[in-house]
Amino acid sequence: MSGAPEDGGSTPTRSLRPEERGVPRGLQGLVSRALRGGTVLSVVLVLIGMILVAVRDGPSLLTPPSAFSFGAMASGIVHLAPFGFLLLGLIVLVLTPVSRVVISVALFSASGDRQFMWLTITVLAVLILSVIVGVIA
Repeated sequence: MSGAPEDGGSTPTRSLRPEERGVPRGLQGLVSRALRGGTVLSVVLVLIGMILVAVRDGPSLLTPPSAFSFGAMASGIVHLAPFGFLLLGLIVLVLTPVSRVVISVALFSASGDRQFMWLTITVLAVLILSVIVGVIA
């Protein structure tokens, strides 16, 4: 015997997070993939911004554009302005754990765990309200 599982050769089940129990196998591990992907993307964007700071002449990094707008950030990225990349990297970094909460809502819903789904929706609502209050203030 080779020690292979008796269910036809599939890999043995690993320890699942509570929100992953009862969800389709293809969705398991989605949270960790989202966190890893968001972190890597954020680091890459910040590194690009730092490299651009080092190689470009122009305004200091400490003097950002006069007012924030997504249009100005996108324009900065298109024109290879360091501040655009740095700001987008920070936004991705902040949104990465928020994506974990959003994915958890979907996973709890898929697994039929309504109690944790509603609890996680409440956490998401608090996060969204906090961002809104922070932007307004």
